[in-house]
Amino acid sequence: MHFNTSKAPYDDAKTRWALALAINLEQASIATFSGMLRASPLAIPPTTVLMDTYHQPMSQWLSEFTLEDGYKPFDADYALRLGERLRSEGVENIPEDPEALRELLGVGWWKHDPAQATKLLEEAGFTKNGNQWMKPDGTPFTINILAPADFEVQSQRLAFAVANEWTQFGIPARVQQMQAGAFFTAENTGDYEVGSYWGSSCAITPDLFVRMEGWHKDYVRENGVPTSSNRGRYVDEELSVLIDGLRAMPADNPKIVETGTEILKELVEGLPVIEMFGTSKFVPVNETYWTNYPAADNYYEGPRWWWSNFKFIAAQLEPAAASQ
Repeated sequence: MHFNTSKAPYDDAKTRWALALAINLEQASIATFSGMLRASPLAIPPTTVLMDTYHQPMSQWLSEFTLEDGYKPFDADYALRLGERLRSEGVENIPEDPEALRELLGVGWWKHDPAQATKLLEEAGFTKNGNQWMKPDGTPFTINILAPADFEVQSQRLAFAVANEWTQFGIPARVQQMQAGAFFTAENTGDYEVGSYWGSSCAITPDLFVRMEGWHKDYVRENGVPTSSNRGRYVDEELSVLIDGLRAMPADNPKIVETGTEILKELVEGLPVIEMFGTSKFVPVNETYWTNYPAADNYYEGPRWWWSNFKFIAAQLEPAAASQ
């Protein structure tokens, strides 16, 4: 869930943190893909390489991280509870070992703590009228979430799951589904409040520059003016300095990971986006005419046939008739 941080009340980190703590991630995961998602509190996907390089090494820092009032928001036992729930529902092959569960479902996430969320909103000037939160200007606090329609189904489904969480907390939220052209036009021009999509939160290798550069303040434009990156209009001076440092480092510089870690910490503290899950993809294939597609037990290549790596898959496909 990423914010247009140039628009009130999303320009206040307390509001953004309150919205994070108002989400029950376990329930959001179940509602999105039946729990088949690996959680990530960091602005990079929890792939094996990045888990080993960043998520696991930063677990201690996440556990000790505090908000301004000393509150520790990190929940290191998220995977344990979700694993127990999945086993109770009959899902097979869910490990019992805590570390194996964290490897499967994520190192942890933010606590579901409506009381702390309430405290933060009140400190930010919000008030409560019955079960409805009111903004500091006295108007009802409602949220419109932009979501993909007919593409990136995981982002689409997650938007509805989060809208339900915020609505239960007293902030009515609705999902506005948009086709790709209209969706990205709205995001690029700042014509949105909250969006359900990747934003800059992606990476492949330990060198995070290609994606983290998108958070630099130099990309910020006024609402109404298109921007190629930093669609959340987020300005963080220290973050931009760190990105400048990363820009100057060759990919084999040993300080790459150190600088990347500091960038991820800065994004946690300011929380311009509520990071939630690594993307899950379901990859159907039809073996009527061709076989030997990548699979879990035949993993010679990533199964993403809609990416350029399909050229490697195509060379391995075999006529179905030949295999009979």
